Amino acid sequence: MWNLLSDTYNLVSYMMLQRTTDYAVLGVWLTVPIKISMTLPLM
Repeated sequence: MWNLLSDTYNLVSYMMLQRTTDYAVLGVWLTVPIKISMTLPLM
């Protein structure tokens, strides 16, 4: 029983970590081009 619980917990935490990483990467990919396009006209 405890083995199953710990396996499930590990899986869930791993998926949460993956999702957080995915969102972080997505956020960088979305914000960087906007910042670049905003700074280019000033230069």
